[in-house]
Amino acid sequence: MNKAAGLFPVIFLAVWIFSSPAAGQAFPGNFNDDYRIDLDDLMLFTGQWLAPPGSPADLIGNDGVNLRDYSLLAQNWLLEFPLVINEFMASNHTAFPDGNGNYSDWIEIYNQRDEPVNLAGWSLLDDGHSWPFPSGCILDGHAYLVIFASGQDDSAYPYQDPAGYYHTHFKLDAEGEYLALANPSGSAIIDAYSPAFPVQQEDISYGLASKIEDSVTWLATGDSVRYLVPANNSLGTAWTAAYFDDQSWNTGMTGIGYETAPEDFADLIVTDVYDSMYNQRTSLYMRKTFTLEDFTQVQSLLLRMKYDDGFVAYLNGTEVARAYVNVAEGVTPDYDAAGINHYDWDAVIFEDFDLSSYISLLHAGTNVLAIHGLNSSTTSSDFLLIPELQAQIQSTLDKARRMYLVSPTPG
Repeated sequence: MNKAAGLFPVIFLAVWIFSSPAAGQAFPGNFNDDYRIDLDDLMLFTGQWLAPPGSPADLIGNDGVNLRDYSLLAQNWLLEFPLVINEFMASNHTAFPDGNGNYSDWIEIYNQRDEPVNLAGWSLLDDGHSWPFPSGCILDGHAYLVIFASGQDDSAYPYQDPAGYYHTHFKLDAEGEYLALANPSGSAIIDAYSPAFPVQQEDISYGLASKIEDSVTWLATGDSVRYLVPANNSLGTAWTAAYFDDQSWNTGMTGIGYETAPEDFADLIVTDVYDSMYNQRTSLYMRKTFTLEDFTQVQSLLLRMKYDDGFVAYLNGTEVARAYVNVAEGVTPDYDAAGINHYDWDAVIFEDFDLSSYISLLHAGTNVLAIHGLNSSTTSSDFLLIPELQAQIQSTLDKARRMYLVSPTPG
């Protein structure tokens, strides 16, 4: 091999490693079987540059080692296997019982990627022990698996308690010890607390810190929304669904409302609906769509409302919050329903509604926050709707930062 041919992949990689997306779960380019694609793999690849078809570095097409293979290696550059020991507890007294009602030590594995992982043959290691995951043990994408380290007898392997939890034949040492996750061949340690995790405290877990981005706002004051003042009940609740066609609706910016006197809302109203509501209707429908790529990273969800008089909020067609609505709880208000008088001095202050328990309603693609605003009467002197929707997003786990977790979250 001439020097120019040998150096070309190294030069070309400088462009690719900062511009190529991560590949899937498979590890093309992991030539040394350490489940990390790094400089060691690059050196092995360059050693086979322009090698004939069928060579280990011929990753695509069985046509010899060429730029196509190099592109795939670059796409997977710095990729690591997605499994981590996310959290564990080595002194479980009252925090989390196993399926037998006992408070055993436990270890939580997390799959950071979208694809499932077959854990059969993988192993949990501590000082002096190796416990292999049994066949049929599959960890779905973005899922957690709790294993109890209860010190079961080897003859019981693979022991599974009545709740379905697997148990290892070793226990964790609260004074600190080595803990690791190894690949099936045992040739690579995928994640480890090494040389030993620190001394553990009763009912306090230890694990990875999450990187939390700043609050993401999907609907802010002054954003453009679609709205309609309904003349009848023909839409039912169909208008609250994510893919409802609202192209014929009006477009306006929040706050939406009107005021006759006094001027408590003068500085808040951007889109005036006096002509379509006053002395005519008590209801206004509002929709705001937003797009998500990975809804599994949403950790908390908050609806903030300035409103007069009442409202019902829907997320992707499901009711998630209501206030000052003059119908019974659980009853969907019709188009001509009314709100309950909400004092103006309260209406101009954001009221927060925690929607975190409804995160599961989100999905990849188009989502919608739909709000039914209700006035106390058609002759009410004012009306106001200013919603905001905020979320906290977990981006990745910080493997370099491990900490005590006062509020354990197994599973």
